[in-house]
Amino acid sequence: MRIKELRTLTLEDIQRTFAHKVFYTGDVLIVRKIKEEIALSSDPIMLECMLLVCCSRGTLRFNINHSEYTIKGDEYAILLPGTIISPITPATKQSSDVYILAFSTSIFQRTLHNKSEVWQMIQALRNNPIIFIGRERNISITHYNNLLRSVIARKDSYYKNETVNHIFSALLCDILSSMKQYLANSLNEPSKAEVQSYVLFERFMRLVVADGGVHRSVAFYANELCCTPTSLNKHISLLSGKTPNKIIHSIAIECIKEYLKNSSMSIKEIAEELQFPNPSFFGTYVKRHLGMTPMQYREMFD
Repeated sequence: MRIKELRTLTLEDIQRTFAHKVFYTGDVLIVRKIKEEIALSSDPIMLECMLLVCCSRGTLRFNINHSEYTIKGDEYAILLPGTIISPITPATKQSSDVYILAFSTSIFQRTLHNKSEVWQMIQALRNNPIIFIGRERNISITHYNNLLRSVIARKDSYYKNETVNHIFSALLCDILSSMKQYLANSLNEPSKAEVQSYVLFERFMRLVVADGGVHRSVAFYANELCCTPTSLNKHISLLSGKTPNKIIHSIAIECIKEYLKNSSMSIKEIAEELQFPNPSFFGTYVKRHLGMTPMQYREMFD
């Protein structure tokens, strides 16, 4: 039997998770201040929306596309669709005040009308999702947040969604303005190859996540995407800074860890489910990536 694979996270999923703490317009979802661990999921998940996370007090730690990051006051994380994130937790014992704003790609594109500028921002955010805002601009963004919450708290419902969307667009522009100043020298017009890379990357990530760790060769995905392994490697590496092979094996290992932690299947059954030639080959693969045998990893959770 198959157990749950690496799952995706939509705006609607976040709305259900924080039902008592959210306001949702269909394009923008605002989660009121939370102090506990941000339990979007207990395991890694892939975003299907954009996510803005800020920490007004304390420090947060989380894993973005298999790299660890921390954010603290005056820093924001803007995460794109296709990003794989781990649970977001406080980095210290000190309590944290956390705000989450989730939003659709359509409002992001409407806010930035210039298509090449949308591409530039996406490229920059893929390379570095953490933005340093600075104290002065952070105070300005806090005013936007307060205004948003004031509008949301009003009892009347006339044009409330539209008002929230417009205020959010202004807030987003302020954050991206800071980002553009910081990255002014690295924002260039996208080439044709970069645009092709972006489209291919999105399709590639969806295929790898949906596959659940069964296929672990670049050749398989190149065939599915109607390109050569060399071309796939070129495009994915250009956009993400990682080879397709590294991404494939990172996601396969996440799926294997899920089986070992949460299923009652034997090691042999897991190896067969994921189409390894035999349990010995499976054990060698796991040890190479995790530094321990499948049984040793499983025993950590018994």
